[in-house]
Amino acid sequence: EDVKGMHYCDGWVDDDGVFCAFSYNFTVGAFMYGDMDGDGEITVADALAALRIAAKLAEETYESIMIGDVDGDDSVTVADALAILRVAAKLASPDSLDPLSHIR
Repeated sequence: EDVKGMHYCDGWVDDDGVFCAFSYNFTVGAFMYGDMDGDGEITVADALAALRIAAKLAEETYESIMIGDVDGDDSVTVADALAILRVAAKLASPDSLDPLSHIR
């Protein structure tokens, strides 16, 4: 299984020039941006999970931010849920959910 080490931070500049306020390291298996339930597909259920987080009906975790924050604003929002829904409805490509795609 492909495993990715992730580092999430926000707030101050550390010794490596990374801006951090809090820092959290975790490891996730191979994942697809927007695949909130980890089943390997982007579905309406994933959009609903992101919407529940945006509406504060479910807890926003570091893992959910890394997978569900598809616009790169450091939070899972209604905009992220809508982007995930567009992919589930085949109106957009799954590649559009990569928050770093615009800088590659």
